[in-house]
Amino acid sequence: MTQEEAIKELSAILKRGSNPEYDNNCTGDIETCKNDECMICGVRDCPHDEPLHYHHDGCPACYVEKKIEEMNDEYKRREN
Repeated sequence: MTQEEAIKELSAILKRGSNPEYDNNCTGDIETCKNDECMICGVRDCPHDEPLHYHHDGCPACYVEKKIEEMNDEYKRREN
């Protein structure tokens, strides 16, 4: 699934009324979007296409990537 397809699918799900807080609030620009944790902006802006990129606890996909990098760095350091 392409990023564009994921955004369209997520937008359709959110606009069905599953969560009125998200309905029709995405402006397509995180600077002007009415929702600080907008899932559509998250999919568009996250390098991993994670809808929760702007979640108040941080992006789970970016967090996992960072932890893996830290573990790899530690492993390489111990090898030397």
